[in-house]
Amino acid sequence: MDASLGSFLAASVLLTLMPGPDNLFVITQSMVYGARRGLLITLGLISGIVVHTSLAATGLALVIEQRPDLYALLRYLGAAYLLFLAYQAYRHRQDAPVRLQAEHPRPSGWKRGRWWLRGFVMNVLNPKVTLFFLAFLPRFVPPDSPAPTAHFFLLGALFMGQGLLLFSLFALLAGRLARWLQRPRHQFLLRWLEMAVLALLALSLILLP
Repeated sequence: MDASLGSFLAASVLLTLMPGPDNLFVITQSMVYGARRGLLITLGLISGIVVHTSLAATGLALVIEQRPDLYALLRYLGAAYLLFLAYQAYRHRQDAPVRLQAEHPRPSGWKRGRWWLRGFVMNVLNPKVTLFFLAFLPRFVPPDSPAPTAHFFLLGALFMGQGLLLFSLFALLAGRLARWLQRPRHQFLLRWLEMAVLALLALSLILLP
């Protein structure tokens, strides 16, 4: 592997391992609902990276950075979506304890798609991810690259690959914990943890620069 690609991959792994909105979301959802939902949300989150990579590769991310009104709009849309998810969790806080994959029929294609979409929308509506890619990816694109756009997408694909692997691992490990948290008392605490995480992620989009 090229040295610059190896450095990029190492930096990407370190960044993915750092606590952040995406991995916290995957972990809490997997703990509350099981690994299956966490894996589908992971696929949605990783799919959103295609959008951010495209924005960085085409220069549209720079437009977002230079337009405070557009950046603020995306922040508020992302925060509103997270608050909507928190409200949904609040509405279902008294539901019966979740049954895990082994005890539960395979979810419909529509439901699986909804979980994927939840991760995708959450990732795409986070402008901080777009600006992060704008700042991070160009550092690993050589100035004399004959095809800089293709290089951007290669880096994006590497980032997606390691993110998919690590986030899936998070989901599977957290899903194993879910098997020990099926008591009603634990479920009650986990539902409130889910709401708290979603609300805090929304506030981070609104309050943090």
